Amino acid sequence: MLVKFLSHGKGSAKAAADYLVGERDAEGREREGVEVLRGNPDMVAAVADSLDFERRYTSAVIAWAPEDRPTDEQIEAVLDEFERTAWAGLEPDRYAWTAVLHRERGGGVHAHILAAQCDLQTGRSLNIAPPGWEQTFAPLRDAFNHEHGWSRPDDPARARAQRPGHVAYIEASKLRAGLEHEADPRTLIRDYLVQRVEHGAVKGRADVVSALEDVGLDVTRQGKDYITARDPDSGKRWRLKGELYERDFEPGRLDLPAEEPAGGRPATDRGRSRARARAARRELERRRKRRAAFHRGRYGEGDRADARTADEGLAPTAGGRHEPLPRYLRRIFRNLLCVLSLCHHCAT
Repeated sequence: MLVKFLSHGKGSAKAAADYLVGERDAEGREREGVEVLRGNPDMVAAVADSLDFERRYTSAVIAWAPEDRPTDEQIEAVLDEFERTAWAGLEPDRYAWTAVLHRERGGGVHAHILAAQCDLQTGRSLNIAPPGWEQTFAPLRDAFNHEHGWSRPDDPARARAQRPGHVAYIEASKLRAGLEHEADPRTLIRDYLVQRVEHGAVKGRADVVSALEDVGLDVTRQGKDYITARDPDSGKRWRLKGELYERDFEPGRLDLPAEEPAGGRPATDRGRSRARARAARRELERRRKRRAAFHRGRYGEGDRADARTADEGLAPTAGGRHEPLPRYLRRIFRNLLCVLSLCHHCAT
């Protein structure tokens, strides 16, 4: 299992929510299963889109490898711990988030997280994935992986030229959805293509080109040992070199991981370790306490002098007066909940 925060958050939260609950993925293929496990995506998106911050929402993915086969109870436990970590020190009515589970053919499962980047009580921006977020969420990941024997992306035994399959899936999803790329788009493109090779969809240069075009990239040039890809939206170009992009590419020549021993994953990757799980839990608790202290210091109990009470960030009321942004956000949140509950009652 892995926990990963994605880089986007400046666009429409409504569009992001619609994608999460859609019956089809970005390639138009029907999803095996979609289930809302936490919150209400429409309500969270409405809160996020009402903010005037540059970044209005935070997006994350919790993904399990197909061989992990987490139970519903285990998935719920991970989400509970994620919530306790992300918003440590804050009451549940001070943040808005949703978790949507996707099941894929072949056994893969992952939960998408969408959260409004705001403390509802003070109206201040609340970023649950600041720089260095890995140090906080890695112990959470490690605790569960060691407790249940799930695949570990940090396991040296799994080190290879490309990343594990469930990581490649996440990066491919970003490419297919046309979202912002990370610092090294070439790595994301390679992960996507390697996954296609492993599934037998890419068997030669023509298939490589088709796979790139499937995610909306233009292939502007093909050389003997390279391909040039272009993003038509941003105009950025990348010269892609390596065995994947050679004219006479064959899957058998690609540096793929060695075959696993009978019975599934390598022993080093599938074993449980109570000692390591306990150590990860201790580190997680230490990180949570630090985050809780920071949250309380920054956001207080809603009566801090630095909470927005002047005209900055105020929303006009029906009578032409202004109300503080925190009160406005809480009112919008409650009204949305009431409307959605009424719609559900009428539908049933």
